[in-house]
Amino acid sequence: MESNIYVYYGEGKGKTTMALGRGFKAVSNGEEVIMVRFLQPGAKYDEEYFYEKLGEEFKVFAFGSDKEEEGARSETEVKNGFNFSKKLIDTDGCDLLIFDGITDAVERGIIPREDLLELLKSKTYSMDIVVMGEHLIDGLFETADFVYCISTEKEPKD
Repeated sequence: MESNIYVYYGEGKGKTTMALGRGFKAVSNGEEVIMVRFLQPGAKYDEEYFYEKLGEEFKVFAFGSDKEEEGARSETEVKNGFNFSKKLIDTDGCDLLIFDGITDAVERGIIPREDLLELLKSKTYSMDIVVMGEHLIDGLFETADFVYCISTEKEPKD
C-alpha cells in the first residue's frame, strides 16, 4: 500500500490532537509510531502527560525549545532532531513518523526549507509522515498528499 504525507497547519488548536489520533489508529493496527517534536514549550501541557503512558509502539522524542533564551543550544538540538529524522526515514525506522512543529523550525531558519522538502520526497513507500506547524511553507502543499488547515472559529474568553 502506498504511503502518504499529511500536513496539519494553522494557528488553531488541534494539530497535535489530530496527529495523535492518526498515531493511535496506527498503533491499534500493529504499526510503530515515532513522534519527533521540534521547538516545543518547556512546560508540560496536556498531551505530554499522555506520552508518558504510551508503550513501545508509540515513541516521542523532543528536540529544542521555543524559549528565546535557549538560543544556539536549542538550534543545535533542532538540527540534531532533523538528522535523527533523516536516519529514521533512511532506515525505514517506523510505520508512521510525526513531525510536530517542524515547519516552525523552517520558518525560523533553523532547518532549510529545501532540506525538509527533499527529506519528505525521499520517504519510502511503507512510511506515512505527518508534518505539523503554524505555517504552510512554500512547496509543502505540492509535496503533500493531504493538507489540512486548522483554524479557530470561536474560542471562549478567559
